[in-house]
Amino acid sequence: MGAMKYTKEMKKFILDNYKGVSSKELARRFNDNFGCSVTERQMLCFKNTNKLNSGLTGNFEKGHTPANKGKKMSPEQYEKCKATMFKKGNTPHNHKQVGYERLDEDGYILTKVAEPNVFKHKHRVVWEKHYGAIPSGHVVIFLDGDRTNTDISNLEMISNSLNSVLNRKRLRSEDEQLTKAGIALGKLIQATSKAKRAQR
Repeated sequence: MGAMKYTKEMKKFILDNYKGVSSKELARRFNDNFGCSVTERQMLCFKNTNKLNSGLTGNFEKGHTPANKGKKMSPEQYEKCKATMFKKGNTPHNHKQVGYERLDEDGYILTKVAEPNVFKHKHRVVWEKHYGAIPSGHVVIFLDGDRTNTDISNLEMISNSLNSVLNRKRLRSEDEQLTKAGIALGKLIQATSKAKRAQR
């Protein structure tokens, strides 16, 4: 499938509708409006590329009270629901095995690492598998800029301060070698700044 070409009208529609809306729902509305077949993942990629955050966390806001709080089912309702109720010791039909993967709202891969529902970012899991725990104050970045490419050859651990330099000086690239060169330049910038401070 080739890359989706968005017209100005399409982009404006997304910008006008993305807040508070999931990528799946936004893709549905977009397709209904323009007669397209954009997938949830394509919409997520567009949002990531354009730094659009829907603001959804998947959690209830603090202080939210469920509509059915404190209410009991009637005997008739109970009988209707009894067959589908979760029984202790049973495995839910939507249970995900360890190793299951999904994308988060920012486009990173989350992988299930333990029961009952423990997820971690896959790129961090891959790095730690090869090199051990990631020290505090460090992050693992993607050399080609693709957050779904978690091959160890595409990952590099750098300090938070160096990460800030890369962002500030725009030293990242979709080309792995250029990003490596950017990291080297970033380290040089840090060393130069440190030397200047020492001379004061």
